Amino acid sequence: MPTTYLSHTQVSLFQLCPRRYSYRYTEKLSTNSVGLEAIFSSDVLHPALECTYTGFMPDWPALWAGYLEVAGSLAITKPALSLSLAKSAYDRMLPLAEADLVDYELEAVEEPEYFTVPDGGPAFVSKPDLVLRSRADGSLMPVDFKYSNRPDQLLPNFHNQFVGQAIAHNTNRVMVVSISPVGKTGKAGIVRTVLNISDDIKQEWQAEMRVTHWMILWCDGSDTWP
Repeated sequence: MPTTYLSHTQVSLFQLCPRRYSYRYTEKLSTNSVGLEAIFSSDVLHPALECTYTGFMPDWPALWAGYLEVAGSLAITKPALSLSLAKSAYDRMLPLAEADLVDYELEAVEEPEYFTVPDGGPAFVSKPDLVLRSRADGSLMPVDFKYSNRPDQLLPNFHNQFVGQAIAHNTNRVMVVSISPVGKTGKAGIVRTVLNISDDIKQEWQAEMRVTHWMILWCDGSDTWP
């Protein structure tokens, strides 16, 4: 195996293009495939929104400086990815998070959870942005922040990731927080969806991971990447 654990990102890339998977994870080549939206999300939006649950204030100058350092001159090509957008998302999220913390406590922030898919499946790692624990029954609920210009396409595109998060945390619920720009106002819209992941869907996901794992092993062993 090229790596010890499979992640949703690796599986998605392999299913999209095995050769690109090989370039990135077997040959360790840089593919320069990370878009500005992903950089903005990971370096600005996610840390800021996590603060709505931890109680800390975002360090806006540091977050923005970090984004500009990575994005470089390309940042000017996506003016919608702005500091005002991130601040608007934080302001919209803060009262929602405060309401969540009445019924939940914060269990984890950006912590990986490892598990093995049974019956010959791969070892898998899942890392949601947050994990909440119910004060009533102790059950866990992963929370994942997603930025998208097309929030209507977000849930289908990332469905496998959310199923993996539910399995990793032994739960049937995952909260997806979709952040999108509101026109050209510099404001953010937020839609929160709690997905109910049935046991049948979990079994289908595990079967798919076993097949994908076998295909990766075959490609790696034969050095054949179609």
